[in-house]
Amino acid sequence: MTRILSDGSIDVFQNVRMGYYSLIRIPLKFNFIDGDLNLSGNNLVSLEGSPKILTGHLGLIHNKNLKNLEHSPEEVGRMINLRFSGIESLDGLKVPYSKLNGLSDRKMKLIRKHKLSNFI
Repeated sequence: MTRILSDGSIDVFQNVRMGYYSLIRIPLKFNFIDGDLNLSGNNLVSLEGSPKILTGHLGLIHNKNLKNLEHSPEEVGRMINLRFSGIESLDGLKVPYSKLNGLSDRKMKLIRKHKLSNFI
């Protein structure tokens, strides 16, 4: 089931699979997804359009052009999988670090840098 809201965003009550379509941007404006959002294997440069609330997993595997987490969900029920992504900054991250998965040692340094910058 899907509900279109007055601002043009949508609520979806099932998993959304938009992986491996060579997307540069998310083509819809989500508000809420009750399930997983698979955006893996695309060429995303932004997470603009991602839901405010996601009850499941956010798959961002193999998005080499995605450099930060601006516009990422405010709430994620399970985890954000960043394996093989191009993330260079955790700017925009709104969920706890424990929700992140698939980060290399190099990317773990980003977390430490991000945590420190939040205290300055």
